[in-house]
Amino acid sequence: LDAPKMNDVDFDYGRGDYSLAQMANKFKSKARYTGTVDNWERIAKGTKTIVFCCSSEQTIEITKEFVKRGYRAKYCLSGSFDEDIEYSGERKEIIDAFARGEFDILVNLGILVAGFNEKSVKTCVLCYSTISITKFLQSIGRASRPHPSKNGEFLLLDMGANFEKLGRYEDD
Repeated sequence: LDAPKMNDVDFDYGRGDYSLAQMANKFKSKARYTGTVDNWERIAKGTKTIVFCCSSEQTIEITKEFVKRGYRAKYCLSGSFDEDIEYSGERKEIIDAFARGEFDILVNLGILVAGFNEKSVKTCVLCYSTISITKFLQSIGRASRPHPSKNGEFLLLDMGANFEKLGRYEDD
């Protein structure tokens, strides 16, 4: 699954990054949602995973795709989603349950980019494009933290081909 082309997406000076609405449209499709899970199954199946999305719809649909395939996944968005309790809930409860290992895949929209420190996360999936090296490295940082279970390794699935613009994690 190729990353969407971002050459016609506007720069949002307020965000210092791509226009969120335009980027979300680039990533909005059933093929992208299922392709993300297909790639995760092929490369990272069985690992504790954080998925970063660029829209609420994408966050919810990717979570549902994981659950449909039998994986323990929840999503975390701003606000409360009591009506969708199978897939979400109160933010603190979701994050605490993830840390306790009650489910393996936490899908979110910008909430866990910085300030989240669950060292056992082995895989980071980026379902967005950015021109912000800070956002890129902070997102990856959720999986790059040392933990005995990871043997000094972590996995990055970059569905937005961010490395093409920003370099690889291991680059200077």
